[in-house]
Amino acid sequence: MKRIFSMIIGLAVALSALQAQNNTVTVGDVKMQEGETAVISVVLDNETAFNSFQMDLTLPEGFQVATTINEDDEEVLDIALNADRKKSTHTLAYNVLNSGAIRIASYSSANATYKGNSGEIVQIRIEATEAAVAGTSTAVLSKILFTTPEPVGFDFEDVKFQIAYAQKEITPLEIVSVVPAEGTVNQLDRIIVQ
Repeated sequence: MKRIFSMIIGLAVALSALQAQNNTVTVGDVKMQEGETAVISVVLDNETAFNSFQMDLTLPEGFQVATTINEDDEEVLDIALNADRKKSTHTLAYNVLNSGAIRIASYSSANATYKGNSGEIVQIRIEATEAAVAGTSTAVLSKILFTTPEPVGFDFEDVKFQIAYAQKEITPLEIVSVVPAEGTVNQLDRIIVQ
């Protein structure tokens, strides 16, 4: 009896690992320049038909999700489902958690599954704040959960990705004063402004 139970547990673990291998969530690294925004593209490659998901996005210090104005003239975070993957009954919601992470969730009121088996599922536009420093920092998608209509939940491992940020270079401006005809200089003859 113990042997059969062990075999069943082993089979369940193997099937769970196999299912996770056939469904992946990835995010490419992001590059951005001071004064610009960048898009975080969350890609779902799936063999399983999913109808909802939830994930938490933690950005490094100095970065935040950009805002946009919705159809009701309200300022909202610039997070959107990919129109090529969602169906008309899919809804997107988000909430800023006490930790500062942003929980992003989507579901279908009709229990409809997302279209296709590969591609971007959600995009998040980010921007740098005054606290951003040049260099590369790590962002994380965590607590990633996709569910099927049955419902069966699929947990995914955390996804870490890099944000490479470059500040605009300031070109020094050189101002040279005019020397009077007498040949004497009354003030500084060269000022470098940065």
